[in-house]
Amino acid sequence: MRESDTILAILNEVLCMGAKDEGEEKGRREDILVVGEERLGMPDASIKEQLSNITDLDHLTRVLRRAVKAASWQEIVDTPSPPTSRSEVRCKQDTNGRSATAA
Repeated sequence: MRESDTILAILNEVLCMGAKDEGEEKGRREDILVVGEERLGMPDASIKEQLSNITDLDHLTRVLRRAVKAASWQEIVDTPSPPTSRSEVRCKQDTNGRSATAA
């Protein structure tokens, strides 16, 4: 399995686990930092500040998805907000019983 496939599989699990409401934003930011640091190295203070200013969970989810393929930290934090206030990630079980994101 390629590295990007592994990252996407981890991302899918994170998005489909159904995290508790309390602390979800903080957890999503931590996930973004983990993925970004693995791919791009440590972010500078301005990137961390920009990330902390994103409070919408759907927006953070989009940022996390972008982090998997982005070429820079700036590209990650420049991810646009979702057009609707609350889009849902739908998950289904694949043949091995693992979660898989459905479009």
